[in-house]
Amino acid sequence: MKHLRILPLFLSLLLLLPLLIPSAAAATPPSVTGVDAVYVMNLEYGQAVFAQNESKRLYPASTAKLVTALVAEKHFAEDLDQKIEITEEMKAAFRGRALGLTVGERITVEALLHAMLVGGYNDAAIVLAFATAGDLASFCAKMNECALALGATETHYTNPTGLHDPAMVTTARDTAYIAVELMKHETLYAITKKPKCVLSATNKSDERTVYSRNSLISSILEEDYYYSYADGIHAGSTDEGGDCVVTSGRLDGLSYVCVVLGGRSSDGKNAAFPAASNALRYALKTFTVKTLKTKKAEVATLPVLYSATVAEVAVHPKEDLTALLPSDFDLDDVVFETSLAVTELEAPFESGTVVGRILARDKNAKILAATDLIVTETVDAHGFLLFMARLKGFVLSPVFFILLAIVAALILGSVYYDKKHPRRRRRFWR
Repeated sequence: MKHLRILPLFLSLLLLLPLLIPSAAAATPPSVTGVDAVYVMNLEYGQAVFAQNESKRLYPASTAKLVTALVAEKHFAEDLDQKIEITEEMKAAFRGRALGLTVGERITVEALLHAMLVGGYNDAAIVLAFATAGDLASFCAKMNECALALGATETHYTNPTGLHDPAMVTTARDTAYIAVELMKHETLYAITKKPKCVLSATNKSDERTVYSRNSLISSILEEDYYYSYADGIHAGSTDEGGDCVVTSGRLDGLSYVCVVLGGRSSDGKNAAFPAASNALRYALKTFTVKTLKTKKAEVATLPVLYSATVAEVAVHPKEDLTALLPSDFDLDDVVFETSLAVTELEAPFESGTVVGRILARDKNAKILAATDLIVTETVDAHGFLLFMARLKGFVLSPVFFILLAIVAALILGSVYYDKKHPRRRRRFWR
């Protein structure tokens, strides 16, 4: 009997349970403070998912080394084992953070790339610049050409290290474009993922251990900023440019690059690392790929001419219409716009024939996705129907009327000639 008395209470609690469990909150942008600019971009869709002052011109600090790496790797191509000898001219240009390279030392291009990208050493960047272009001015010209080719139109470099120069500027968005390109270079990207690396001994030095300055991927130098989903790319700072970090992350098949420029430390704390982890976490945890319409969906039909077996064909999207959207995005807000280039199809035609375009927009009219519209059937023409159609087309064409006029003129001319020259006509027919 006691069990029966408890049952109504138990059922009441079950009914109230959905009200007691908090519903998922709508996606809200991350709290990013203490930095000048942030830009987070998805690689698969080339889409920004979070931006703050992304087009503001700022000092690049050590992020300039990403372009230095791209230019140097392109020059040396597959010969990264080539050894470079340090010269007096190179040594004279060394400034700031240094690995300790000495005149006469011979070190590989690969080791220099590791020293520059992992440890942020300026002398390694200078050596790569001289070895690539012969002098710093020529190398910087190559850096600017590289940046411009990648769409970094608001960027200008005056040295390969990132040391402060009032004329050297970039934006968070430009830096993201550069980082995305570096991520396509497997050798360079793999280097940036290393928490530390050991450089082989040279003719003038024992082995050197280099530690990453990107504390999002390594807790060796600092433990407070490590973020397990971060996996690259580079970090550094100057007094004028502040703390700058470029990092990347991947979750559930989606990859992101995050750029933070102009972090201002307070109480000894780096502001760029928390800003980057917050922004990257927001992207990784918030966004997902949603299918708005599949390629199997029929969006229209078109009548078919000159076929004895098919009266109409279905029109489908060429591919699934997908978009990168917050996980709480309501698909009921999507509006589709279709535009057909034809009102009917003339056989013969093949499967895959493009007949129009389809767009998907959100409630604010922003385009979410777009693709061509196609037919997915191959339809042959009936020979007699096609012949009659072509004959009809010829009869109604200007060419037919021109020929008809010519024939009529010839007949009238002949009649007129016969009237004027009757004897010649009789002789001709005799």
